[in-house]
This record gives sequence, C-alpha cells and structure tokens, in this order.
Amino acid sequence: MSKMSGTGNTVDTLSVNIAGLAPATYVDTIVVSDPNATNSPQMAVVTLIVAPGIPVIGVDPLLFAFTGVQGGANPGTQTLTISNTGFGTLNWTVTKTAAWLGLDPASGVDDGPVTVSVDLTGLAAATYVDTIVVTDGNASNSPIKVPVTLTVTAAPKPVIALSPTSFTFNAMIDSIIPPPQTLTITNSGEGTLNWTAAKGAAWLRLDPLSGSGNGSVTVSIDITGLIAGTYIDTVIVSDPEAANNPQMATVTLVVADKPKPSIHLSPVVFTFNAVEGAGILDTQILYISSVETGWLNWTATVNGPWLSLNPAAGEGDGTVILTVDATGLTAGTYVDTIVVSDPNANNSPQTAMVTLVVTAATEPILSVTPDLLEFTALMAGANPPAKTFTITNVGTGELEWYLGSTEDWLLPTPASGAGNATVTVNIDITGLAAGVYVDTIFVYDDDAPNSPQYVAIGLTVTEEELPCFSFPVDTIKFEGVLGAPIPSVMLPVTNPCGGTLTWTASWDSTWLVVTPTTGGQDQMVKFQIDTTGIGMGTYYDIVTFESNGTNSPFELVVQLHLTGAGIPWLHVSDSLFDFGDVCLGDTVIGGFDIVNLGSGDLPWTAGATDPIVLSEHSGMTPAHVTFTLSTVALPLGPQELMIFVSSSADPENPQTIMVKLNVIDC
Repeated sequence: MSKMSGTGNTVDTLSVNIAGLAPATYVDTIVVSDPNATNSPQMAVVTLIVAPGIPVIGVDPLLFAFTGVQGGANPGTQTLTISNTGFGTLNWTVTKTAAWLGLDPASGVDDGPVTVSVDLTGLAAATYVDTIVVTDGNASNSPIKVPVTLTVTAAPKPVIALSPTSFTFNAMIDSIIPPPQTLTITNSGEGTLNWTAAKGAAWLRLDPLSGSGNGSVTVSIDITGLIAGTYIDTVIVSDPEAANNPQMATVTLVVADKPKPSIHLSPVVFTFNAVEGAGILDTQILYISSVETGWLNWTATVNGPWLSLNPAAGEGDGTVILTVDATGLTAGTYVDTIVVSDPNANNSPQTAMVTLVVTAATEPILSVTPDLLEFTALMAGANPPAKTFTITNVGTGELEWYLGSTEDWLLPTPASGAGNATVTVNIDITGLAAGVYVDTIFVYDDDAPNSPQYVAIGLTVTEEELPCFSFPVDTIKFEGVLGAPIPSVMLPVTNPCGGTLTWTASWDSTWLVVTPTTGGQDQMVKFQIDTTGIGMGTYYDIVTFESNGTNSPFELVVQLHLTGAGIPWLHVSDSLFDFGDVCLGDTVIGGFDIVNLGSGDLPWTAGATDPIVLSEHSGMTPAHVTFTLSTVALPLGPQELMIFVSSSADPENPQTIMVKLNVIDC
C-alpha cells in the first residue's frame, strides 16, 4: 500500500511483489482501524495467485509483399522477426503452403529471425498469396498468421520497328541491276528481339534472313526473266514474342522496257560537184547518232549506182563515208536519197538527200565560202573589223569573176579577179544612223553555169555597245562508268563586247542538269550528269543559250558516253584537227592518243581517207599515233578528211577524227 494512515476520505493503491514466490495461491488481510470509529476495525481480503510462466508470440512485420518479372531473377529476401512478448520460454515453428515460398529456419526458441524468400521458377504472370503460420502450443496467442503476397508481372516484350517501310527499285530490261537497298530492323521495346525475315517473290532477295537484336537486311532484286511491268512483294519481319508481331515493308519493282532509240542524221543534205570525165570524187561523211536512250542497229541504203556507202550498217553511233563515182556521167544534176533504218527506232526511217552536179568539162563552177558575213558597229565609232570570203573554182576551165553590190557602206576588194581568190569585205559606217542594214555581194562569172553565187551581208549599227555571248567551247563530252559519280564541269559565260549581257539556258534531256539557268556576263555555269533511269550508251543534248547579245542564240553540244564497270572503253584524245589555210604541195603533221577508259585489254585498228598516212594501223592501248597529210594531190579549196579508230573489244564505240584544211595556191 502507498499509504499506511490518513484523515478523511481517501483512495489507496495496492501493489504486489512476487519475487521469490513459487506458483501458488496467497491470501492476506488489510485491517483499517480508527479508535474513534464506531465500527473500527474494518478488513479487506487480498488474494494473489502466482501461476507458472506463459509465452506470447510477437511477429514483425505483420505481412509481406514481393514483386518479380516472369522468367526474371528472384526478388530479394525479407526477414520475419519472431519475439516472446510473454513469460516463460517460446518454442516456435513456422510453416507455409506454397512451393514458391521459402522459410529459413523453420523453428526456433524465443526471439529469432526467419528469412523469407520466393522462387519465380515456372510462375506465370499473376498474383500469388500464401500465409506464414507461427505456432507454439504453450503460447497464449498461438497460432499467429502472417500473409505473403507475390505479384509476378509479364516479361517485357520486344517491339519490331522497320525503316523504311517501303522500297522502290527501277530497272530496265537488258540493263544493269539497280543497287541493293537496306532494311533496318530495330527493337523499340524491351527484352530481346529474335527476328526472321521472309518474302514471296523469286525476284526479291534478302540477306540475312534472321538475326537477334537490332540488325539490317540487304534488299536486292534480280530481273532475270521478267518482262516490263510493275511487281510488288512484301518483306515480313516476325518474332512471336514481339508485342506487334509481324511487321511488313512493301517492295515495288518497276521494270521498264528497253528504250527505243531515235535516229539522228547530220547533215541531211549533201552536194557533190563534178566535171564530165571525172572519176571518184572527194568523200563526205554522214554522222549517225541516237538522240534518245537506247542503242541503234542501223542499215543505210541508196538507189543510184554512182553513190556508195561504207559501211552500210552498224550499231550505236557511227559514220558513213559517201563516195561518188562520176565516171561516165554526162553533164546534169543527179539526186539520190540515203535511207537509214532501224526497225526498233521510234522515227525510222530517216533520210538524207545527195545531189551530184556534173558540169561540162570546159565550164568553171563557182564556190563561195562562207555565204553570210555579219558586222556590228557603234554609231559614230570605229568601223568594224574586216572579214573575208573565198572564191573557188570547183569546175574546170578558166574562172574570171567579178563582184556586184548595192550599198555604199559595203566595200569588198578586189572587185574582180581570175581563179581562186580571197575577198576582203570592209564596212564604212560614216553617216549611218543606228539600225540594221543588209546587202548582198553577188559573185559572177559569165561562163559558170551556177553564176551568180552570193554572200549575204548584215550590219547592225547601235547607239550603244551591244553585248555578245561568249563561251569557251561549243562541245562538252562526259565519259563515265554507270553507277559511278561523273565529275561536273564548270565554264564561264563572258561578254567580250560591250553593254550588259543577260541570258537563259534550255535543254531537253533529264540526264543533264545545268545551273544556273539564267545569268549574265562573267557567270560560271555548272554542268552535271544524273544517270538515274538510263543505261549504257551514248547520249546527246543541245543546250541553247538565248541572250540579248548580237550572236544569240548560242548552241552547246553535250555528249554523254556511259559504259559498265569492267568493260573496255575506246577513247581518242582528239576529235578534230583544223589546219586552216595550207599551201598546195605542203605537208601537215598531227598526232593523237588512243586510250582505254574502261578496264581489260583493248586492241585497236585505225584507217584514214587518202591522202592521210598513219604511223600505225593497229596495236594495244595505250598508244600514240602520228599522221602526215600531203596536199600535192588535193584540189584547191576546203577539204574534210577522216581518221577512223575502232576496237573489237568495244565494237559499239568507233571513234572518228575529222581533219580540216583549206588548200590555197601560194
């Protein structure tokens, strides 16, 4: 008791001390007395029962939660702490039901930890529940149950991503196969992507057909046996474990028919002049080319016995030598037509007219070159530079010529002469206002059957200096291997005259790219080649420059020659030798290189029209060939001769070299 005495009313607290007491029942009496109280003493009985020690099970925590991924690693272990919160000794055991739940140890005394673990082996994605049961038959609260929850989530799935999802191939029959393309396969999800690639069409090729993780597939085609048309197939990329299985990419193949060539002839009019009793005349050249894609297989025919062609058939671009034999022909005009045909060409046949004029043996024949002279001058300025034309007797007999013109500003000298001659044309602009003036110089010979011949004269007088269009070349040749880049060419437009030059450029083909298409003087122009959609062969186009210059338009010829990789390719370094005026009896000398721009061995043969003499007529590339040309047996006047180079290794690519000169009497 806390109080042993007191006054008035009170409340007292009782406590016991069982130390040293054996299990039993103990009784005692509390006596409360006051001598002044009428009922003193009063008593209270206290009973203490000391029982044997009873354990109480304590657990921590009261529940467990585990999470894991299907097929993944087991989650980490957790700990169940068991304690005796009562008296005596706690002898506990732990049990469970599920095979996936592990407990270690399974029993113990008083306080102790139990390791709780889970095993995900073979478990599907789901939520699993079991109970840990802690028991001791002597514990006052036995059994104690601790719930365990295991959540197994599905394994992460891969996701198939394809790039690109469509392919287009363009091919041409009998041409090279377009290059392969690449399909990129990426796992944009989780987990491991184990993919396979499949297709249906025989013309479609895939490599490889399977892989793991990110990868790429080479997509290629084979057009063997296919006809012209559009073909479609699908590349199917699969993985049964992928969330978006399967994925597809479309492949479109467009096979174009072999393009038809177009026959182009140059020139389309030939004139031969002969005198009665003449034999074989100087040859002329007909150039045959395809102005579109495709390859020509041409034949050339004539009717007249006096005209022959060599060769009369060929492939690709070619040259035909026209030979006229005037033997036995009387004076008169003879006409024949060269017919060039190719049944596969879209404009077959094409024709060129050949005229032979045979004159009586005693008559001179006038020939005047050129037949047009144009002059430009600034009003009240200096007279324009003089120009010349030549008068040649291409017949027989004595040529005695004289000139005639109308305008005072036109001053040709000399005004008359005999035989071949050069006439100088001067212009006097004194007193002329700005404007355009024209006149004609007539060349007469009373004995010549084709008299008169004429030279047209044009004079432009301006108030201010006019520009003129100038370009460093009139032909650009590109040569390359199909599928390989072809270097571009840059050349300047200049204005060597006065004023301000402006121009625009236009062309027809799709394989030629010209930039810019408009410009002015001192402007660089870039020429590029795009071989998309074309095959091997020789292609031509003409770039037309329209300008405000006095010499508009200017036409630039662009040639493209494409060969395949690993194929011999015949090429000569020069296509033209122009020796200008050469005295009758003199000899000129030239030389050129023969090379192989492709690969492999390339044998060559060469020939020429008389009287050209070559240092070599056959050999292997590379080679350098020189030639000599004696004018002793040539007639006076302009001459055009040819050198021919060909190769059995590149039969569709013969090369020609033109040799030009003007034979004069010195």
